[in-house]
Order: sequence, then C-alpha cells, then structure tokens
Amino acid sequence: MKLSPAAIRALNRYVDRALEFDPARFHQEAAYVSALFGRLDGLVFKGRKFTIEIKSTIPSDRGRGSAESIHGADFGIVAIITGPDLRIEKAVLGQAKRNRIDNLRVQKPSDSGFK
Repeated sequence: MKLSPAAIRALNRYVDRALEFDPARFHQEAAYVSALFGRLDGLVFKGRKFTIEIKSTIPSDRGRGSAESIHGADFGIVAIITGPDLRIEKAVLGQAKRNRIDNLRVQKPSDSGFK
C-alpha cells in the first residue's frame, strides 16, 4: 500500500509534535522512554479511504523474568492502517539509549550478560 502525500505529511507532523518536549526533564531512561512513547500514541491520520494509528508499549523492565531482561526491548510500537477492507499492522521493538548515536560505544556480546 502506498500512502497518500496527505497521510505522509500528517505522519511527519504527528511525529514532529511528539518530539517537542524537553528530554532534560526525564533523567532516567525508563522515564524518558515512557514520556516519548506516551506522546506517540494516538490517531495520526483519518482520510476517506484509510486511517493510521500508532500504539506503543513499554515492556516490563524490572526484575528477573521481565520482558526486557528476556528480549532486550525497551519499547514496542505498532502502526495500524485500517480501511473498509483493509487492516495492516507493522510493529517494531527497540532498545533506547539517551545519547547522540556517535557517542554510543559498541557493546560486545560478552558485555551484555547473555551467553
């Protein structure tokens, strides 16, 4: 499915607005990730032929057996496109880091605690 120019513009504006907050207010990664992805949840575009919605979740990250300790994901996000005879869901799991990408060090498998 190809998105219309109006849907692409709406998606860009929606994400840009979600990013308009002060990350310095959130000193811990968990708080920052929760704040950002909470802002991304919602209806992005409603057109005549389809709608685009974003839903996000923050997996459990505390303690043994938590989703993050098992899968390493800090967040999950799903884009849902629906229409009269259409339903498309695309999902991403991600690992959050609060730094410029060029300042992050590469983690060797032996550093991760996994065998």
